[in-house]
Amino acid sequence: MDHRLLTTDPKEMATVLEHPEMLPPRRPHLGSFVIGTMVGGIVGAIVGTALSPYTRGVFVGLYHLLNRRLSSAERDQLRFELLLQ
Repeated sequence: MDHRLLTTDPKEMATVLEHPEMLPPRRPHLGSFVIGTMVGGIVGAIVGTALSPYTRGVFVGLYHLLNRRLSSAERDQLRFELLLQ
């Protein structure tokens, strides 16, 4: 049943249900879309700003961790080469 039908008269309801073309045409909810887009943009900006120092810290930490592992791997390789001599 369509919620656009605002009548309680059973005869009118039956007529409209038999002929749905009598109902007014549906309009897209442009207002809801615009409000959702604005709220999403604002929330996205706030969350992005709040996470940026955290995200930067994670990437810097991973970079240092990878560099440390590479330097320890190089150290192990140097030890092995010294043992071969």
